[in-house]
Amino acid sequence: SVSILEEKVAKAKELNVDIDPMILNKVNATTARLIAERNLQFQMEKVSVTASTHDDVKALEDQYIHKAKATGVAAQYTDIAEIYLDKMKRNIRSREILDLLEQYPIREYPEVPEPDPKNKNKAPPPPPPKKKKKKEPPFPMPEWAINLPVVEEEVSNLKKLLEDKEALELSDDFAARCKE
Repeated sequence: SVSILEEKVAKAKELNVDIDPMILNKVNATTARLIAERNLQFQMEKVSVTASTHDDVKALEDQYIHKAKATGVAAQYTDIAEIYLDKMKRNIRSREILDLLEQYPIREYPEVPEPDPKNKNKAPPPPPPKKKKKKEPPFPMPEWAINLPVVEEEVSNLKKLLEDKEALELSDDFAARCKE
């Protein structure tokens, strides 16, 4: 551990042992690697995938994963961190898409009268003529939803993310909100 390495170097200096600079460099490199590995694991335990933010993603990526790779932390730890980072990014993306879709107001459509099963050949009576009303304002549409292909793409992306619901730790409530 880091403390053992530091204690041994301090003890050697107390005893006036002349330590080879190569050994000191290796001790420092090992200490840096162990600290980076510990910090990476701690950060991954501290941040939840479901509550992650863009700041958490940026911190994990820039401060912890890159530093761990630079100091030579074992690939198994950095690979796990990369997978965790990807889950965080996809979870955030799914929440953002749902927020966008929830901005889209629900349209109210008139009810279609059901045909009477006894009168199979007859069409339902036409609705009575409506009185002229004031012109309704145009349907409010969010800016991002002006182009239909963009909306369809976002819905498709959300469906793909929901397929991996367990891995992304998306709640059942979240999935139910997405289905609406």
